[in-house]
Amino acid sequence: MPKDKIGIYTLNTNAFENIKKRVIRSGYSDLEKYSIKNKGQQNLVLLFIDYLKNNIRYVDFNEYNQKIMDISKKIINLLETTHFDEIFFISMDTIGKSNFWVMLLCIHYINEFLESNKDIKKKIKISSDCSNVYKYFKTKHDKKMLVLYFDDMSYSGKQILLSIPNIDDKYKDNFILYITVAFISNIAKTVIETKTKNFKLFDNTEIIDSNEELLNNWLLNNSDAKQFINTNFDIINTNDEDDMGFYIFRKLLFTLFCNSKQDEINALVDAILNTDEDLQKLFWNLLTLSKPAFQCYTNIIPIYFDHKLADGLSTFQKFLRFGIYPNNDSICEYESLINNCDYIKGDPKYENLCKKDITDIPDELSCPPTYYKTLQYTYHNQNLNLKNTIETEIKRILSEIYHRKLERFSKKTHRYNNTPRYNNTPRNHTHNRPRNNTHRRPSRHRTHTNASRFRSIPISTH
Repeated sequence: MPKDKIGIYTLNTNAFENIKKRVIRSGYSDLEKYSIKNKGQQNLVLLFIDYLKNNIRYVDFNEYNQKIMDISKKIINLLETTHFDEIFFISMDTIGKSNFWVMLLCIHYINEFLESNKDIKKKIKISSDCSNVYKYFKTKHDKKMLVLYFDDMSYSGKQILLSIPNIDDKYKDNFILYITVAFISNIAKTVIETKTKNFKLFDNTEIIDSNEELLNNWLLNNSDAKQFINTNFDIINTNDEDDMGFYIFRKLLFTLFCNSKQDEINALVDAILNTDEDLQKLFWNLLTLSKPAFQCYTNIIPIYFDHKLADGLSTFQKFLRFGIYPNNDSICEYESLINNCDYIKGDPKYENLCKKDITDIPDELSCPPTYYKTLQYTYHNQNLNLKNTIETEIKRILSEIYHRKLERFSKKTHRYNNTPRYNNTPRNHTHNRPRNNTHRRPSRHRTHTNASRFRSIPISTH
């Protein structure tokens, strides 16, 4: 990653404070209508913004790269200390996705070891289908196989859940699957375990708490948050962690802003606020204004990287990128919560985004820009199509190479057959031709999906 792009996308703390000012202004231009109930509603929003300000994790590329280096050392140690009959590197997606980029990063850091251990290097194959690798393994299950599934981070675990096989317990000692990621959420780990518990994580992989766990821990342990709650919601005793009011408050805060299940929102709000219809209306107003702006979901993880701001189902993509919160019912204001991610004022692409659910921002608006999508990989000096899998592209290029060689061979043969002779040998009589390498038929390259050997894939980037 370019050095001048590393570490520049820090959180813009001033923007958080500006959003809080907008919250206080929003919908309350007439101060005479400003009641304690309005204030209570606003205080919930302000508290949630403070939580985000203090808990959104920014990982610069130096930190991320160090984790990949540490994981690569673990891979080397595993290859040195354990015998495997076959080794598969899984890049489960198209070439332009994060899986492939992370796999190449790891290959970069273990390459010196592999060059010194050719016997291990020859065992390595690359595939984009973990389930097919498992089917292949079951045909020779007496062999020991290592499978490394690469990605940059697992947020919800759903992609991995759909990609990996349900590994039978009787094969767990011979089919060794490592989810090779720098970060994984607790939620993702739990989701993957619903399909199979027979997978491993490297010690260097950092397991991150869910959004709800982070919010709960912050409310329990942050003195400023407790003081804010005690001052503005005096029926709650934050000094007693077992206080039912404090417990309900924590559940209410998360449910209001992040629960994706409308029936659960209805039930909790009705149960807590059923004695005050006016207060209920205010909370529904809160949901109408704030929920679309924050666009928080149950399994969202508050983290972003120098190399990527993940989609809106994985992290607070829209809120971080645009810092939007409505001033009133008709106006959205923008101020990115990430430094060096300004928006273009007046661009129609930004209109009314605070009221729209955006699951994924277009590449041209994303910031930080997705670094691995800017790379172009080559194989045999030919550009790889980033929308295809690695097997598809290798087979395509090897096939083109073969046909070019065959075409050159045919041209040489044609020239030879048309060369004037000084004896009576027929031109189509081939058994007396000179037996040199220039007239030897080129060998056909192996292009079987599971036989794409790492040693034959000198992929480069530019």
